[in-house]
Amino acid sequence: MTRRTIACDMGVIIPSIRLVDNIHLAPTEYAIYIRGTEVARYTIHASQQAAAQTVLDHLLAITAKEGTSVDMDGIDTTDPVGGHPAKWIPADKREAAQAAGYTVIDPTTLISGHLMAAIRQHLSILLTHDDVQKRLDYIKETQPALVETLTRVNMNEGTIRKVLTALLAEGISIRNSSLILEMLIEHAPQAPNKPDIPQLTAYVKAALVNPLA
Repeated sequence: MTRRTIACDMGVIIPSIRLVDNIHLAPTEYAIYIRGTEVARYTIHASQQAAAQTVLDHLLAITAKEGTSVDMDGIDTTDPVGGHPAKWIPADKREAAQAAGYTVIDPTTLISGHLMAAIRQHLSILLTHDDVQKRLDYIKETQPALVETLTRVNMNEGTIRKVLTALLAEGISIRNSSLILEMLIEHAPQAPNKPDIPQLTAYVKAALVNPLA
């Protein structure tokens, strides 16, 4: 579901997500790696019962905004996604926390949300040359004239990828491939070997943000 959401929202199909055990992590700790590099880590609060069994019986109550009406009893922590102050509370305190203005989430939702945020933050390094080429191949089948014009103005795959990654780095969706390519054609550099990537990105960004302008 995370991969599908990213594809629909941002226009990027990310690689498969693998879940692996890691003996170097604490029993209730998880880490998120992208291309072999750790980008996030967090610890879920849990209870220890008989035979050292770990039970994820706490919920994360997040102070989403200032002025929360009641200060809940709990274990102070920080929301790993938004950076808001938060508390680990027993599951039976969910309704009380929600009534007090807290946003309450379970560990599974927390991990999936954290994963989603980490992927969005690093989308620009997940877009490969192969991804861009597949995008161009698809457009060649559906809009051959557009790709032919790209070739005529010497707009190569490398420049296109640099613009796409720059857009993703700013959190801008690249779903609208046709509009992006049309803007690159319109503003194709006179010297294709030395394209001004920031300037090209700015042109495309303006069109994506306000396509009717």
